[in-house]
Amino acid sequence: MPLQHIILMRHAERLDRYLEAKGEDWISTAPRPQDSPLSPAGRDQARRVAQQLKDSGFRIRFILCSPMVRCVETADLVAGELGLGAGSLRVEPGLVEESKAMRGKAAPEPPPVWPLHLPVSQLLDVSPRIDESFVPLLPVHHVKNEAYPNQVQEVLDDCDETNADTVTSIRCRNFVSALMQADGMAEEECVLCVGHGASVKYCAEALQEGLPADRVLAGERGVSCFAAFCPLEVTAGGSGQDSRLPRGPWHAPKGVWGTGSEVSDVDASVSGGRSSGGSVVHDRGDDQG
Repeated sequence: MPLQHIILMRHAERLDRYLEAKGEDWISTAPRPQDSPLSPAGRDQARRVAQQLKDSGFRIRFILCSPMVRCVETADLVAGELGLGAGSLRVEPGLVEESKAMRGKAAPEPPPVWPLHLPVSQLLDVSPRIDESFVPLLPVHHVKNEAYPNQVQEVLDDCDETNADTVTSIRCRNFVSALMQADGMAEEECVLCVGHGASVKYCAEALQEGLPADRVLAGERGVSCFAAFCPLEVTAGGSGQDSRLPRGPWHAPKGVWGTGSEVSDVDASVSGGRSSGGSVVHDRGDDQG
């Protein structure tokens, strides 16, 4: 049976955003400014998402995740709650952060440290569940470019595009196609992909291409957001002919993004980052992070 569900999830809350929302400095002494781990609240968010996935009955055997530490930590926490063991995490560069969102944009911030993400051999210290034998579906190439504020530029094979948003969109479209064509994918019922604001956004757009506007997923893509997509059967008179996917457009039956944030977390982000209980959260709804 072909793959039935692709779940897209944005990593949970970052430690750097959490501390900075409290007025504390993190980045000036960070060993890797662009690669923040999760905050304590973010770890709780990841576990809550896992519980919702478990309650929904999805049969997830492995998780694809961006190589950034915050995504590996998110995926590891979800895997733990789902009872997944060794080899259940597959580090996938195709889900990595967009180049323009790497920290180091302004003079006070130190520039990103290269390599931009840790190799799998070092990420094993973050999660022992990582499958060392996994071959990424879509290699991603970054170069230093002094013309960019953070010196990071993503380059595509056989494409001269330089606009960062367009490059990320093309890369995510290529990742979705590679995922559906990957060996063994027809044996999977459901795959969870953990990425960033932009990679989740553009992967969702690729899946939903050709859907009527009223079927496109709505709502905010804040930290720890997630949604399950499945193929939409296209009738003879229906839409979907414009989809580039082999099985037509995919849709999210629930119609909105789920979240691992508690109600107080969401309220806090609207009120400037401080909940009624005094704890500080920073639930960014934009695509950066």
